[in-house]
Amino acid sequence: MPRRPDPRQATFLEGLERATPAVTPEDDAMVRAYVADILPRDVPTYIRRVLAVRPLANGRRPSFHADLEVFDGRPAGLRISGRLGEAAYAWILPEGDEPFNWDERRKAWRRMPKGTRARRRQSRVRSA
Repeated sequence: MPRRPDPRQATFLEGLERATPAVTPEDDAMVRAYVADILPRDVPTYIRRVLAVRPLANGRRPSFHADLEVFDGRPAGLRISGRLGEAAYAWILPEGDEPFNWDERRKAWRRMPKGTRARRRQSRVRSA
């Protein structure tokens, strides 16, 4: 017969959340500002939570890496280099995870089905 967990004991997830470094309100606002800078004005952010922000050494340019929880609860990494308004962005998605984009018709962020990019590329080649 399986043992029931002790209700006084913290769950693994609660312990993990306490061990995760807290993101300051300033870091959260900075990441959200950089993301808002690249989105069209009427498109909401895809960030649900900023989980961690780490500075990166990149010469004179301000650079950082942010671990995010995006619109559907999945993790994503974002590497940003440069000043606000002229920064370079690089996505780090977990292996096998689908990229996402803004679906204008549905007015929502959506994951792209696997193979979507390949089909688009093929259709471009056929029309060329």
